[in-house]
Amino acid sequence: GYCYEKLENFSKAIKYAQEAFNMRKELYEERVHPDIVEVLTYLGKLYLLNENFDDALNFYMQALEMNKEIYADSYKANKK
Repeated sequence: GYCYEKLENFSKAIKYAQEAFNMRKELYEERVHPDIVEVLTYLGKLYLLNENFDDALNFYMQALEMNKEIYADSYKANKK
């Protein structure tokens, strides 16, 4: 997806990033994992660059929520 992003072919970049996302979900058996967060964030970036703001926000929010789960102890400690 990165090469297509640099070529500004966002639809192909999204296609391959979505494939990477699906592979990582399968690899980690739908569990919360930083590698999944990485792809969610990247998908958010691609949709943002493609000016599809609703989808970008959706992916960024998924990444944020997953990060909160991954780093729950640190997140809670910093909120005090």
